[in-house]
Amino acid sequence: MPSQNRTVSPITRSYYDETYYRKHVQRLKRGDRFTKVKIGRVFSLLKPHKGELLLDLGSGVGTIIAALAQAGARTVGLDYSLQSLLIAQGHFREQNLQAPFNGVCSDGRAMGLKDSMFDGIAAIDFVEHLDDALLVPTISEVYRILKKGGRFVIYTPSVTHIFEKLKKRNIILKEDKSHIGLRTMEDYTGMLVKAGFTIAQSYFRPTDIPLFNALETLCMRLPIIGNLAKRRICICAVK
Repeated sequence: MPSQNRTVSPITRSYYDETYYRKHVQRLKRGDRFTKVKIGRVFSLLKPHKGELLLDLGSGVGTIIAALAQAGARTVGLDYSLQSLLIAQGHFREQNLQAPFNGVCSDGRAMGLKDSMFDGIAAIDFVEHLDDALLVPTISEVYRILKKGGRFVIYTPSVTHIFEKLKKRNIILKEDKSHIGLRTMEDYTGMLVKAGFTIAQSYFRPTDIPLFNALETLCMRLPIIGNLAKRRICICAVK
């Protein structure tokens, strides 16, 4: 169960405008280290197969669905920001992907998709944007639309990491106002198990920053300070 009841005023659709997505588009066009590392980690968790039907929940500018489509999967991107879906569609065209772009503009709590439809669902840098009141029903929806044996992957920042501690206080790093639902690993696994999922994998990964990530990997194993080094929560849950 969540360690605390996080009910926070959700960020509205208008927040996720062209200005918000500008830095994400720039990263996508550069193909920077952050993007490459994220895609690699998602593939390790989700293990996509050619021909599978996969949903990217909170698809943003299309980083993950484009990579999955390039791997031969059939993809659907869902986001409640129409602006993000338009950007993602443009990215698909720039990549000259033969696969069709399938976008759904919807709230995660009521996706309007068929039962047992998807082989896998990815929530990448998404769940931290939802408070508990939004995330719990979203997880239930994910369970409903996944096939039996389907995988649900979560990749998100850990609330215990030193970066998040600094951001919260606007020390060196600036707080991200849209991250209203940062949580611990235990929070997520508790929610997933309660919804009916079985946890297949759960582990932490460091940042993408060279040298610093090696230090983090070493520190993760240490008592007391270990949580400060756990940058990314990685979970694969199975229906």
